[in-house]
Amino acid sequence: MESALLEVVAARVGSVQEMGKLDTTDVLPKDVIVWSLDFKVTGSGEIDIFYDRAARYRLRGPETIEDYTRRIVDGHDPTSQDWKTPGEVVPGKSPLSIHHTEYAYLVFVLNNKNWQFMDNCFPFSVENGKSGYYIEATGVWRDRLTGAMKYEYKVESGAKCRVAYFISKAQEEFDNSKEPGNAFVTRFNFYLDLIVNRKGVPRLLPTIVDPDVGHPGGYDPNPVP
Repeated sequence: MESALLEVVAARVGSVQEMGKLDTTDVLPKDVIVWSLDFKVTGSGEIDIFYDRAARYRLRGPETIEDYTRRIVDGHDPTSQDWKTPGEVVPGKSPLSIHHTEYAYLVFVLNNKNWQFMDNCFPFSVENGKSGYYIEATGVWRDRLTGAMKYEYKVESGAKCRVAYFISKAQEEFDNSKEPGNAFVTRFNFYLDLIVNRKGVPRLLPTIVDPDVGHPGGYDPNPVP
């Protein structure tokens, strides 16, 4: 299924590919930026997707990203007291703006029981040729049969995965950028299933989200003359 979906995205935003993997020389980040996504259906029937909350967190001592995301999955979010509006954490100009300049984990939590990361698919894709800047894309869920935690590059069928993350090497990209002001960051996409009920039967509606990155709209508000 993911191949067909990647083709659809490629037609819309240019070539995309799976995010990269951790290099043996990479040191894992300690900083975490977590985003909560929600959606609503407008009066005209359009689906409005937006970040409703965000928070910052720093992994402590031997704590890992697996420890942190496990607690989110189990309803014990360690940042639950630190949620703020997205603009207070990382300023942006649109409901799906991401603009940051750090080496950090970006964690995404789907704050609605009526959607999930897409079954049988990677949770994210990245702009073709830029996979080294966004790496280790991982879906996180608890297996409903065994109770075991799952941390997988590809979300399994029936997982009901609502937490996923990747590592962003934003500063490395800025250092290598040839754009004025080094203000552009790599585009990526979410792969989601919206759960819709038709005559009482739940159906999965595949949805691809292309959020703003860098300065929304792909422009620098303070261009170099």
